[in-house]
Amino acid sequence: MAPRSDNVAPLTHPGQTSPRNLDRPKPAAPEAEETLELTVPPAGLKRRHWAGVSSFLLLVVAPTLLAAVYLWGFAADRYASRFAFSIRSADTARPIEFLGNVANLGGTVAITEGQALYDYIRSQEIVEEVRARIPLETYWNRAPRDVLFTLGRQQPIEEIVRHWNRMIDVAFDPGTGIISVEARAFSPEDARAIAEAILAASTRLVDRMSEEARADAVRLAAEELASAEERLRDIRAQLRRFRDIEQGVNPTEDARAALGLVTELEAELADARVELSALSAALDQSAPRIGALKRRIAALEARIA
Repeated sequence: MAPRSDNVAPLTHPGQTSPRNLDRPKPAAPEAEETLELTVPPAGLKRRHWAGVSSFLLLVVAPTLLAAVYLWGFAADRYASRFAFSIRSADTARPIEFLGNVANLGGTVAITEGQALYDYIRSQEIVEEVRARIPLETYWNRAPRDVLFTLGRQQPIEEIVRHWNRMIDVAFDPGTGIISVEARAFSPEDARAIAEAILAASTRLVDRMSEEARADAVRLAAEELASAEERLRDIRAQLRRFRDIEQGVNPTEDARAALGLVTELEAELADARVELSALSAALDQSAPRIGALKRRIAALEARIA
């Protein structure tokens, strides 16, 4: 039997090369291929982009749309009535005898009264006074669709005062003493009625403040007069004691001094009567100056007697 030949690769030892691999060509190195690299933006940049868009929509677009819907669908026409006035004190100069000079306090008094009137127009007191004279709630409820500027029915006084300060604008200029008021409502007639009511209430307040200031001035003048009379009596008593102790009693000199005093008082009484006659032709009998002159004349007559 013939021996069988098998295709068996020759054995190779480590470090040797197989004979079959010597004749095989080596594969060529692959050529470099051009590739297109795509850059993907980071996820944080995309989030910032959407955040900016969302902010623009919420802060710009949404308010604009809401304002447009309100103005074209719900807002009602509002009308304003404006007026301005100032407070001038009748006494521009007030003498302060114990300081020995004349102080001009008229501007300070006007500023103080103007600030008080400014606070009064924004207070609950004037709201209650105006409500008692005009139907304020009816005026501010004529446009129920305008939810922003309608007062609403059966509101408490605190809510009415808050709405009053929204519909009534007041400005006070301390330099000129001018108070400017603007009253708004849903019709020209209502705005004018509210403005007239505010002006009437302000006038009544100014009259009350003037009466109180006049009463305080008369009271202070009476107190100063009483103090001056008391000091004069003390000085005369001291002089009388000095004459009696140091110089002795001289009836002739006392009579001459009394006669001279009476003559001076009569001259002063005549001047006061002439001044009263002149003022009576120009002023009303209830004027403060005429009342003061009458009291002065009465005091002179009593002193002469």
